Amino acid sequence: MSNNEIAFTTIQQGSYCGVRTAKPLLITNKRDWAVFWDNFCTLVPTPDAPTIDFRKQVVLAVFMGQQTSGGYKIQVSSVEKLEGKIIAKVKKTRPSGISTMAMTQPYHIVSIPRKRGLPIMVQPEENEKPSQSMGALLGDPPGGMPDVIRRDKTS
Repeated sequence: MSNNEIAFTTIQQGSYCGVRTAKPLLITNKRDWAVFWDNFCTLVPTPDAPTIDFRKQVVLAVFMGQQTSGGYKIQVSSVEKLEGKIIAKVKKTRPSGISTMAMTQPYHIVSIPRKRGLPIMVQPEENEKPSQSMGALLGDPPGGMPDVIRRDKTS
């Protein structure tokens, strides 16, 4: 791990979540986490949300949006502190070969250390071509400019 890399922990990753829109989401407090979990989790009965110490961590969720088949995946591949920002790199995988024909909604939810006052940005991995769909995923205008989700302020 380089000096700039920030360790992160996967909370949950999968293909079925019901979030049909491609987007990143930053959660910085217990109340928002509980509301998110109740709306996100499709299991019945809904299990308790994993415990997060929001004094020390924040939650970053990335959603690929609804896809027409299986074989799609999205993941936070790295998190780094660079030039006064937290940069989360996201990798998307498309199906290759035979896959299920069910609608899917790939997602990855991670916790990262809280770094107060630093904006958190989501960007595609460097080896991926910026595209209009990737731009939409990250909230970017076409052309690949990164999206600042928000600054983590004292709560």
